[in-house]
Amino acid sequence: MVRLLLLFLLTGCAASRPTSEYALGPLPSRQKLTPRAEAVKPAPKQAKVVFLDPGHGGRDPGTQMHRWPNLKEKTLTLEIAKQVEQQLMSLGITVAMSRRGDTTVSLEKRVSLASSHKAAIFVSIHINSCPNKRISGAELWFYNSQNGPRTKSSQKLATCLCKRFSQLLPVRPRGVKSGNLHVIRETPMPAVLIEAAFLTNAGEARLLSLPSFKTKLAGAIASGIDDYFKK
Repeated sequence: MVRLLLLFLLTGCAASRPTSEYALGPLPSRQKLTPRAEAVKPAPKQAKVVFLDPGHGGRDPGTQMHRWPNLKEKTLTLEIAKQVEQQLMSLGITVAMSRRGDTTVSLEKRVSLASSHKAAIFVSIHINSCPNKRISGAELWFYNSQNGPRTKSSQKLATCLCKRFSQLLPVRPRGVKSGNLHVIRETPMPAVLIEAAFLTNAGEARLLSLPSFKTKLAGAIASGIDDYFKK
């Protein structure tokens, strides 16, 4: 009797042990904890590049004064462009330039450089001349092509610049004009050529000899470009 009782107790204990499987299937595996996904930061917007093209340079002096003030277009355009660059950079605008020294750069090279930088706009800076020494003022040129959007944007840029010239400078603008000029015709992006003043006009030649005027001129160009991007 005692043996039967012991055998019964041992059998019951064995039956009460959990099996490796439930009646309806295997034991569920422990759920794996996955780390919290980090917030994905949006990629920063690609900075818009303004391509500044100081006219002439190197073997090509452009227009020049052979009497006081002894000024050369290639020198003036580079001085002004460098100041425009500084002012644009202070506004957070990225700048590329066709030249940074007294070097010769072909018209074709200026266009290809602007394209390689994927510039948003192209701004060529020049100083004007005229046989009639009484002619004065700034001119803003764009190319009227068959590409409607590009032409419209180029005209808009020229208009923004012209407005700032009239507000900030003693040089009276002669207006926005359409012209068939290589660098504004061949560039794929909106493009403007600035004739900032007439070196052949005695009054404007004196202004161009003043560092303060060149700084104001650069400020008007930078402000016009900033206005274009904000509109």
